[in-house]
Amino acid sequence: MTDSGGSVDVLVVGGGPAGSCAAGLLARSGISVALVEGKKFPREHIGESLLAMSMPYLRDLGVADIIEEDDFVRKPGAVFRWGGRKEEMRLGMPRPGYAFQVSRDKFDDLLLNQAEKAGVRVLRETWAKRLHFDADGRVDGVVVQEGKSVRHLAARYVIDASGLFQFVPKALGLPVADDGHTRAAVGAYFSGADRAAGPSRDDIITEAAENSWLWFIPLSDDLTSVGMVTDADLIEHRNPQASLDGAIGETELVRRLLSDAAVARRGRLLRYTNHVVDAPLWDRGYVLVGDSAMFVDPLFSTGVHGALMSASHAAGALVAVLAGEIADDVAARWYDDEMRRHYHRVDETVQVLYGVHPGRGEFWQRRDLSGVDRDEAAAICRHLGAVGAKFFLNAQENEELWLPQALADQMTDFRVDISVAQTPESAVPRLADEVTRRDSLVFRKGLVSPGLVLEHQRNRTVRPAYEHGSFMADLVRAVDGRATVGEIVEKLGSGSSERALCVSAIGTLHNAGLLTVA
Repeated sequence: MTDSGGSVDVLVVGGGPAGSCAAGLLARSGISVALVEGKKFPREHIGESLLAMSMPYLRDLGVADIIEEDDFVRKPGAVFRWGGRKEEMRLGMPRPGYAFQVSRDKFDDLLLNQAEKAGVRVLRETWAKRLHFDADGRVDGVVVQEGKSVRHLAARYVIDASGLFQFVPKALGLPVADDGHTRAAVGAYFSGADRAAGPSRDDIITEAAENSWLWFIPLSDDLTSVGMVTDADLIEHRNPQASLDGAIGETELVRRLLSDAAVARRGRLLRYTNHVVDAPLWDRGYVLVGDSAMFVDPLFSTGVHGALMSASHAAGALVAVLAGEIADDVAARWYDDEMRRHYHRVDETVQVLYGVHPGRGEFWQRRDLSGVDRDEAAAICRHLGAVGAKFFLNAQENEELWLPQALADQMTDFRVDISVAQTPESAVPRLADEVTRRDSLVFRKGLVSPGLVLEHQRNRTVRPAYEHGSFMADLVRAVDGRATVGEIVEKLGSGSSERALCVSAIGTLHNAGLLTVA
């Protein structure tokens, strides 16, 4: 039986973090939204460690305070045991200084319930069966099934948040580019595990083994998520728990912490590849978010963050498009560019961390970067950018990692100083070589609006973006290679606060390699 299911502005497929985030933000902006989720919630899911960068997105969703008041474990940092000249590398969380370790069944259920409270029409245990198209071939909804009832849910836009199932890419036969390695992850739960000493007690621990690496994530005083990642052909598929136990035995820290622990849930196997859809991520009425668009290796715990980030950017852009403030094709190009930049930056960071590991196992040898040449190193750095290059250079200086010389040399050229500085008012600023100033869209506090960006052609420095009409956008436009800092100050406002901001902003952009001054 097929019937009509009404019409909404946006239909979201998938109730994980990406779908709940996109739907919730849209509903909070007054957009009519429906969300279909096939599985019964709560349900288990891999990927329990959040990033501090995700906290602003959770605040926009109105769930940050709920998470902080709940019994989720606060995560102050991350510990890597990676075969460097020192035993451990500890990374503290950036602003706000912490994140959380979360049981995904509870966390995902919280996000979905919050989306429903925001006004999303949530259709649980309802499966998306196929896309529906208008006469011009544009997606205008989804045919869904709930029990024996089949109906068409019409929508102006469909957001695919179906995760690795990739509902829209599979339905449309979109090409998907991957890195050629089919990996396997085995995740299990242990009770009674010990905790690391001192400030690392609640950190996520990542430790390399002979042919894999392991994660150790404290979820409560008694429960710990432990898993391994390796190549699919290097694992015993018939007994994932045995493979996990063997890898644990090859570690030092994880093995010690689990010495008196018991298996609370045996290891389960997940196969995946690092991939990105090799077609527009926003096109003809659909938008891909989260793992449906791209999947990056879980080494840096970026899965949930990528889901929240992509969903927030997509929702912010859709709000502007539906309000007639931004053209659909402009939003589509911007979203595609932003998401691919994120994917390549994270993917390259992971590949470099793999490639500098000194292990002799097959898993590590397949990724070895010791023979990288100058051109290859330059290509790697273009994807890493200034922040990624700084991370690896700092690790080498602290003797936590060893970098091939060609890669270290290239990264040195990417190091920038973005500290606040002062510039004489008689100086004449201009754009630095290979830096361009162009109009673009800007994402700020959940909203997408027209603005401009300063961009280095080879990504050798930071990439600031400013909304049109903001002081910084006006300042950047006033830099023409002829006006002095003092003349720019007079143009923008001669008050003491404007003068101080202008002088320090130009100095900071100069330090960051975006401007030169004469």
